[in-house]
Amino acid sequence: MGQLDLLWEYQELERLMDGYKHEKNSLPMRKELRKLQKYLIDQQNQLIKFDEEANKKNNKLNKIYHEYDNIVNSLRIDQEKIAEGSIKNLKQVEQLEKNAQILKEKAIKKEEELKKLREEIEEFSKIVKEVGIRISKAKKEYTKVKVEYDRQAGDIQKKYDEAKSKKNDLKQKIDKKLLSKYNELKNNHDEPISLVTSHYCCSGCNMQLASLAIQNLKEGSHIIECENCGRLLYVKREETQVS
Repeated sequence: MGQLDLLWEYQELERLMDGYKHEKNSLPMRKELRKLQKYLIDQQNQLIKFDEEANKKNNKLNKIYHEYDNIVNSLRIDQEKIAEGSIKNLKQVEQLEKNAQILKEKAIKKEEELKKLREEIEEFSKIVKEVGIRISKAKKEYTKVKVEYDRQAGDIQKKYDEAKSKKNDLKQKIDKKLLSKYNELKNNHDEPISLVTSHYCCSGCNMQLASLAIQNLKEGSHIIECENCGRLLYVKREETQVS
């Protein structure tokens, strides 16, 4: 087997490896995993925001409770003053009654605020619970899909590794200068070696080959490059006898 035969097989293995990469990246399970992963991240971020909002509401609730307790204590103190008989004149009584009315109104307002906030927190807790349930279901689905994806991807990876091993073995047999030329051409062409068609055209650029290039190809003793695109030209062994 000549150097070009080896290099052609080397290119075929690279093409095969690229195909396996594409196949692995195109697995429907991969897309499903990404979709589930994005959904989980979104739901977890939402849960974090809900948790922050819940802390704010609870802090607000504690503040209102504290304010409500202060109002109730103020009312109790005024009532104790009246019960102890420490109020000496009508003006003080009227002032206490006025203060009591103001405090009662404040207490009623705080009770309404507390009721509304407790309802909000209760509703909020339901939402957080629902998000938690969705996350739990999504995690189970993610695990299930990942198991199947790993199986499919593993089968493809095994084929990829086999092709890579063959390619590495071939690399040791190919002339270093020829391989260097191949790698240089790969900067401009995905496939640096081009098959010659039955009409003696470069299959890479479809340019008709010169008669001297055709003669050298028939002899099989030269490394020929396409004068148009620069690819290395290759004729399969069974085709070299074609006149």
